Amino acid sequence: MKADRRCGCVWWIRKRDTGSRRRSGCLFSLPLFTRTTSQSLRLRKTLATVTITRGNSRSVFSIVIIGEFMNKRNYQKELEKKLEELQSGGGVPTLFLHSCCAPCSSYVLEYLSRYFEITVFYYNPNIYPPSEYEERTSEQERLIREFNGEWENEANRHPIHFVAGTYVPDDFYTAAKGLEQEPEGGARCTECFKLRLSEAAREAKAGGFDFFTTTLTISPLKDAERLNRIGEEMGKEYGIEFLPSDFKKKNGYKRSTELSREHALYRQNYCGCVFSKREAEGAANRRHRRDQYKTPSFSVRSITPVSKSQSRQEKSFGQVWR
Repeated sequence: MKADRRCGCVWWIRKRDTGSRRRSGCLFSLPLFTRTTSQSLRLRKTLATVTITRGNSRSVFSIVIIGEFMNKRNYQKELEKKLEELQSGGGVPTLFLHSCCAPCSSYVLEYLSRYFEITVFYYNPNIYPPSEYEERTSEQERLIREFNGEWENEANRHPIHFVAGTYVPDDFYTAAKGLEQEPEGGARCTECFKLRLSEAAREAKAGGFDFFTTTLTISPLKDAERLNRIGEEMGKEYGIEFLPSDFKKKNGYKRSTELSREHALYRQNYCGCVFSKREAEGAANRRHRRDQYKTPSFSVRSITPVSKSQSRQEKSFGQVWR
């Protein structure tokens, strides 16, 4: 694979079948797209195949456009525009908010409770072990109770409700089947997002809500573009509008850490599933082993001056032994 910044396209010549042992090579690039500074990469498909016959040897190449640079959407600005439209329209719309955990939902609830009557949907069958799931669920309910109590007398705040989804871990393992060895943030996570947002969209439609969205975009480790794309796909499938977001923007993630400290929320050290838990534990073990081999540091607390007579004695003593 190679990216040609001059023509703004990404291309790849893949050797599919060959009678020789020679490696495949890049033949040419296709100047199809123009790149600007506010553009991102999107996947594309095989453009054509080329067959080259030389004697008894036949080579088949696939010309594959791996991606093209597309205009990158600013989901935070889209959200702000939507909120302005809702405020000018009057009334209080309802929002079905999928939440991954209490810390991630803290800022989102503080931000959006001024515009929506929110129902938090806690649906996360990926979480392992069950004791972890119970603790995270309990923290989510506690945070909602505390927020409702704090904001009870604020005129511009709307009440927050809670709904727990069914906890069936096998649903997650079925979605992740064949992707167990994928790295964190890869294809397995995509299937997990689809599972949770699909259920959120279905429940939101059944409950008659105006919008649905997720708190997942607040994490710096989560791809907001992927989450919004999946959310919009699920919204179209079930006939309900997905609220675009990138909650980490405008110091959203920083504010979530502050609220977590204020409410003494339990903050987990891994995303949730057994695979992310193993990866986090492996990283912690590697850090521990590195720390064991670090050179210890020393500090000098005080220095006692040596008298001239003592210095002469030490010098003469050294001369005797040499």
